[in-house]
Amino acid sequence: MNAFWTYCFTRVEPISRRTNPIAQHLDKIYDREKNTGKPIKKMRANIRSKATEILYKKLVSAVR
Repeated sequence: MNAFWTYCFTRVEPISRRTNPIAQHLDKIYDREKNTGKPIKKMRANIRSKATEILYKKLVSAVR
């Protein structure tokens, strides 16, 4: 889980690192939640949850 947290922390939060489509999608969610004033820990948890969901769907579609 630590490596996944590091991925989210280093690939989604810095604007310059949002280069792939998944990171760009998570970027929209991150920026939307940031503008609402949510606490950072809650935002990061939501981003990790959404990233897990997206990556799992990509994995399942690749296996089929």
